[in-house]
Amino acid sequence: MLDQKQIQAIITDARAFGDFSRQGMREFLAIAVPGYTPLHRNAVRKRLRGLNMEHRHKLRKLLLNVSDISFTTSMWKDS
Repeated sequence: MLDQKQIQAIITDARAFGDFSRQGMREFLAIAVPGYTPLHRNAVRKRLRGLNMEHRHKLRKLLLNVSDISFTTSMWKDS
């Protein structure tokens, strides 16, 4: 469950894969959740790859019967 929450936090906050392995976070987790070892960035990468593939498969299946699709974008810039 904690591993899933780690992955979700990385996705939600657009964090670096190795953030939970950095010294400050490790020290915090050692007190907050004794005994928990956060996922290594390589393990995070593997899980995210699987989640991405699963999401893309679902999206392709959902869009299979869509004949037309439109995207709207906008750009802005601070001066």
